[in-house]
Amino acid sequence: MNKYTRSLSFIIVLVLGAVFCYTEVMAQSDNLVRNRLKRVALGQADEVRTELPDLLSEFPNDPGVKLLHAVLVDDAARALPLFENIVRDYPQSEWADDAQWRIVQIYAL
Repeated sequence: MNKYTRSLSFIIVLVLGAVFCYTEVMAQSDNLVRNRLKRVALGQADEVRTELPDLLSEFPNDPGVKLLHAVLVDDAARALPLFENIVRDYPQSEWADDAQWRIVQIYAL
């Protein structure tokens, strides 16, 4: 194995490791969001609201955490732009459909 081949192998391993770590972090945040949304549905919104600042600081650009934030906003006029942001900025996210549905509900009310 020459120097070039070893360097290329190292770069490939490094990139694959980064992709794996990113995927694990996204799966972790998705599970956290699902759990918190269930708790909100069960009437535990106040407890989840106290956890939100930590989630926002740990996952600031996660669409699921942004959705959770929007769900916890009491004023629909303030929540609407948060949902719209998810649909616009993260259209391929699994949370985009949920955000779109919430937008429909806000307009229907």
